[in-house]
Amino acid sequence: MEDHTLPLYTAEPQLPSYAMATSPTLSYTPSLTISDGTSIESNNYVFSSKSAVLDLGPRIWGTASPAYGYRGLIEGTLDVKKLETVHKITCKLVGKVTTILNRQGLPVAPQVASVLDRSMEIYRHSAELTGLSTTR
Repeated sequence: MEDHTLPLYTAEPQLPSYAMATSPTLSYTPSLTISDGTSIESNNYVFSSKSAVLDLGPRIWGTASPAYGYRGLIEGTLDVKKLETVHKITCKLVGKVTTILNRQGLPVAPQVASVLDRSMEIYRHSAELTGLSTTR
């Protein structure tokens, strides 16, 4: 005669215990160095040259390049040190999406797609604005 005894089950099974592993924490504090050599901390996307400083707003995700996400608002300030030496200022907005597939933990087949490429002139030096006269 066959034994039809069912295995014993408990209502609350014993789960293995796991210890939360601690990993080193890395932090990055961007800074802006001003022409006189002083340095200030910045949590914004700040790019500077000898003639201008461009601030594109806060670093939300801490990426090295500006990232705003879907329907994110892109706004910032441009501080030009000597506007009288500038002929024109053009603002160019380029949007790219990069996808990278992983195979066995290694990145393979990166693809970049341009989704936006627009330019707009935001300033043009004018003799009328500076009070200079032009001769014909």
